[in-house]
Amino acid sequence: MKKYYALIILVLSLSHIGIAQCPGISFYTQGQIDSFSINFPSCTTIDGSLELLGDSITNLAGLQMVERVNGSFITGRTPLIDFSGLENLKYIGGDFVVGSYIGTPDLSFFGFPKTSISFEGLESLDTINGTLYANNVNFTDFTGLSGLKSAKGIQLLRCEETINFDGLDQLSSLHSVVLGKFLLYQPGIQGSFGNSKIKDFSGLSGVNNLKIIKALDCPQLQSFSGLNQLTSIQTLQIESCPSLHNFTGLNNLVEISGKLQIGATMKSRDTSIFRLHLLL
Repeated sequence: MKKYYALIILVLSLSHIGIAQCPGISFYTQGQIDSFSINFPSCTTIDGSLELLGDSITNLAGLQMVERVNGSFITGRTPLIDFSGLENLKYIGGDFVVGSYIGTPDLSFFGFPKTSISFEGLESLDTINGTLYANNVNFTDFTGLSGLKSAKGIQLLRCEETINFDGLDQLSSLHSVVLGKFLLYQPGIQGSFGNSKIKDFSGLSGVNNLKIIKALDCPQLQSFSGLNQLTSIQTLQIESCPSLHNFTGLNNLVEISGKLQIGATMKSRDTSIFRLHLLL
C-alpha cells in the first residue's frame, strides 16, 4: 500500500483539477505516471522534488506538461532509456540525480543490471540550480542537454561509458566538475572504480567561470582539452590518471586561488607542474 501514499497525498492536495502547481511527488509505477496527465492536465510546476523510483517505469509521456521542478529531480534504478516525455521541462531547482543514489552500493556486482540512459528528451532544460549527479550509470556523452545554460556542478561517479562532455555546447555557467571514484568494500570484493573511458573535457568550451576541477581514477583521461578558456580556478585535484602526461588545455591558466593536489604518478612525468605551483 505504501507505493500509493504519495499519489493519494497528491490527490488530496490538488482538489481543484485546474491548478498549475503541484507538491513534490514520488512515482513508483508506470500507471501512476500515466494517470498524472489525465488527472492533473494543468499542472506545469512541481513545487518540490520529483522522484522516479519504480522498476516498471519505462516512459514519461504522462509528465509532458511539466515545465518546472522547484526541488530536485531524482531518477533511481529505473528501466528508462531516455527522458522522452519531458520535452517541456525547462528548470530544475535542486539537484538532478541520474542512476543510483550517491553513496549506495554498486549493485551490478551482485547480478543487477547496470543502468544505461541518454539525456534525449531534455532539450528544453535551461537551468539546473544544483548539481547534475550521475552515479553508476552508462551514457556516452551529454547529447540531449543542448539547451542547458547553467548548472552548479557536474559529478560523475563510475560512469564507465562516458567519453567527454559533448552535448553541453550552450553551457556557460558551471562552478565545479568532479570525476569521482566509487569505493567498494564488500566481503571478497574490494576496489576503487572511476570513470574508465573519459578522455578529455571537450564540450565545456563555453564555460568561463569553472572553479573546481577534480579528476579521480580516470585511467583514459589524456588532457584538459575543452578548458582552454579558463584563466583562474580555485581547486585542481588529480589522482590515479595514468594517461594524463601533461596539462594541455590549461595553457591560459594564470591563477589557482585555493588547492592544488597532484598524484605521485603525474608529478614524476611532467615538469609543467612547477608552473602550476607558481600560480598558487
